[in-house]
Order: sequence, then structure tokens, then C-alpha cells
Amino acid sequence: MKLREALEIIGREQGNKGYRVSFEHREGKMLASDYFPARDEPLIEKEETAWWLARAFAAQTVGRCVNIGVVDSAFVPVPGCEHRQIENRVAL
Repeated sequence: MKLREALEIIGREQGNKGYRVSFEHREGKMLASDYFPARDEPLIEKEETAWWLARAFAAQTVGRCVNIGVVDSAFVPVPGCEHRQIENRVAL
């Protein structure tokens, strides 16, 4: 069995029903965490769709929203997120 297949089985057994895009934004002098879709909305069904939305969101929020990534239904970063996370900071 390939590792990817095993991870898919593990994800199903844990009850992962979809994905969210997680990000941080400035509130005063601190960063506040947020995500979409909201808790009362359906989750994003496919991880790659969530990453596409994360990239599109990042492109429109450069310098305002940072540390954009994808989390599962339990708000755990998806495997490999550390390599795909979008920092989105403005270079000074």
C-alpha cells in the first residue's frame, strides 16, 4: 500500500469531512486567527480546492492576511502544510 492511500484511510477513519482555509490578520497589535468557511457553512470537500481558494485569497489580501494554509475539519493542519503555507507578508 502506498503512503498516500494509508493517509486517506486514516483521514476517513478520523471522520474528516472536509477542509477549511485558515489565516491570521492584524487586530490592533496582535494577530487574530480566522478561517473560512464558517462553522455553520459546509466544508470544502477536496484538499486541492481548499489550496486553490487559499492561493486566490492570498493574492487579494497581500499584507493584510498572513500564514494562510489548509486545515481539516478538526482544525489540524493537513499533512505537508508546512511546505505549502502562504506567508503573504509585504517585503520591506
